[in-house]
Amino acid sequence: MKIPVQRCPWCGSTEFVVGYQGYEAMMTYTPGGFTGKKIKHLICKNCGIVVASQVANTAKYADARRAW
Repeated sequence: MKIPVQRCPWCGSTEFVVGYQGYEAMMTYTPGGFTGKKIKHLICKNCGIVVASQVANTAKYADARRAW
């Protein structure tokens, strides 16, 4: 899969790393839910800004047109 950005919008760097957010900060698919999916972040290696985030698997999430 291609990286969604080629250059950091903050500092202009072209080097990125990937980090995962889990445990209490996981993305859940129910209000007040305790189980969820880790969030994958694309991070600028130079300045540390998170330039993109992605939830690993969205199959159990409600359709936004109905849930919003």
